[in-house]
Amino acid sequence: MLNNMAASFLISPVKISLVFFTLFIFTPRINFFQLSGGVSDLRLDVLSMFLFWAALIPYLCFKKFKVTNPWVLFFIFLWFQVALILPITSSHPFNALGQILWYSSMIACVWLGYDAGRIKTSSALKIVVYFSALNSLMHLSGLFLYHFLGIYTKHLWFGFFHVPSPFAFVVAIGFIMMIHTWEDSAISKRIFITLFVINMSALLLSDSRVGAGAFFIALIISKINNVRWFFAVGVAALASLLVKSKALSIFLMDFETLSADPSLGVRFSNFVRYLEWVDLEKFFFGGGALSFLEYSIQYGRPGHLDSFYAKILSDHGFIFTGLVLLGFVAAMLQSLSRNYRLAGGLALVVFIAVFSLVNEALSSVKSGHFAFFALGLCFFVAHHKVIKKTT
Repeated sequence: MLNNMAASFLISPVKISLVFFTLFIFTPRINFFQLSGGVSDLRLDVLSMFLFWAALIPYLCFKKFKVTNPWVLFFIFLWFQVALILPITSSHPFNALGQILWYSSMIACVWLGYDAGRIKTSSALKIVVYFSALNSLMHLSGLFLYHFLGIYTKHLWFGFFHVPSPFAFVVAIGFIMMIHTWEDSAISKRIFITLFVINMSALLLSDSRVGAGAFFIALIISKINNVRWFFAVGVAALASLLVKSKALSIFLMDFETLSADPSLGVRFSNFVRYLEWVDLEKFFFGGGALSFLEYSIQYGRPGHLDSFYAKILSDHGFIFTGLVLLGFVAAMLQSLSRNYRLAGGLALVVFIAVFSLVNEALSSVKSGHFAFFALGLCFFVAHHKVIKKTT
């Protein structure tokens, strides 16, 4: 039996890549030291990502790409623009190479998610659903230990990410996938209800207003004909009056509180600095990898822009950013069709597009890979599964 399994993996690079992808996303975030000239630490999950990169090489070499598919051409074109232009515009070749490999592995996760669904749909969906649920359970456990027992456990708060935004990003993506495809993932109704409560509780206690807001916006749009989801949003809005939660405060915000919000003020100030920094060449082709560190200020020092769109505009320019925006629009239009909508495609694309307005999780280690994997898997479900009509 072991020999048969070994032989199967030797001739199946996609299975090897899937194993290392799973290992990568479940690797804890343990910091070693700060990288010089960067904004991230060298961490255990980053080292695990290097192993995942290595596993992707044979997978991509043996992968047969259907070049007549518009999405294949779109991603290949985006990759070529990054690979050819970034080394020219970047001031540090090492940063350019790292970002090329980084983005390449995230784009590859679209095909990996699709092929994982082809191998066994239920197993691939369980990777997404259970990873999201484990993050939620870790966070809720950390909150319980702190508020009821007085024990502060920083390695449990916000799951594997230790910070609110990427945690909420991943929880919401897994939650959306579970809501739309739980029958395909072969989980029982009892487990579904349990995970529903766990994920909803974790999301509403995540300290991420954009995570909660984008999640409910995505569900309302994708479930526009389902009264139950409007009821769920109403319950969440009512809870914001009774429970002290930063995520729930999104329901209490108006234009005045939004305009006075400190985090939005920082983003606006950094955009003004961008306008002072940018020239014609940088506007069209970008300033290269980590160019935002030349002008962006967070807590009194160079830091992230906290917007995916602002980040790619700074690093890759208007042409690349315009193509990404067109990709989001095309994906939304395609997801309006019945199969994509029922598979969660519309909700996923809307959530990611809205969330990315004020956060960079889509281009971050692990959370970005997870999102692209989930999108690829969702596309497979929409293409190849017969989805029962729901109300």
